[in-house]
Amino acid sequence: MGIKEFFGIGKGKTLLHTGCLLGKYENLAIRNNYELIMKKLGIPFLTDKDLGLSKPFICGSLAIELGFEKEFIKIARKNLKLLRALGVTKIITTCPSCYKALLIDYKDFLMDWDLEVVNAIIPITQKMLGRRVFRDVGFDLVLHDSPYLSRYSSIIEQPRKLLSILGHTVKELHNSKVNTIDSGSSGGLPYTNPQIADEASILRLNQVKNSGFNSLVTIGIMDYEHLKRNNDKNNSGLEVLEMSQLLTHALGISKIEVKI
Repeated sequence: MGIKEFFGIGKGKTLLHTGCLLGKYENLAIRNNYELIMKKLGIPFLTDKDLGLSKPFICGSLAIELGFEKEFIKIARKNLKLLRALGVTKIITTCPSCYKALLIDYKDFLMDWDLEVVNAIIPITQKMLGRRVFRDVGFDLVLHDSPYLSRYSSIIEQPRKLLSILGHTVKELHNSKVNTIDSGSSGGLPYTNPQIADEASILRLNQVKNSGFNSLVTIGIMDYEHLKRNNDKNNSGLEVLEMSQLLTHALGISKIEVKI
């Protein structure tokens, strides 16, 4: 008998985790986008509410990044017990930070962590192959690579493939792919040192602007919110978008107006 059968998990359920609800990063519109996208593409998932949770699922990524190892282990152990009780065997996450925590950190601290962890970009890209989409807003853009995806998880070409399917052309900066720089949203920096976090964000925005490009696309709420807030505050003049906004337009779910 395998461990899944031992715990009565059976075939198992899939939880969609759009990121931990933490203060500045509660963008419900982006979270809703991913639910609509996955439903449209026929990717099976359940939300926190579907599973009957009274509070949103929190993976604890911020705790480990801030160095609270013991607290992180407590959160991880509690989550494993909860997810097993609910029959969850797979997590699809849209948040790079949560993806790294669930895929790597949970395994490092929990010997019995055996849930499958998938970044949403992977199944979405697979489902988009060969699909007819609206390509009326295709344009040149810069993709901001999250270090959690590129350096930790080797998710580099998949989002570029997805953007190509949507009719966009990715223009590479010097600091891209594994050489990417952080947006300033990682490691809890916006909470512990907001000034440095904003400076890092402005550096990234200036790189895009000084390279002659007008549009920047991110994956995940934290990078998007942090870069967009600094772009708007400093009148950088860039179009900052999150991947789901391009997807919902291409799939005919909602329309976006892009100034390029």
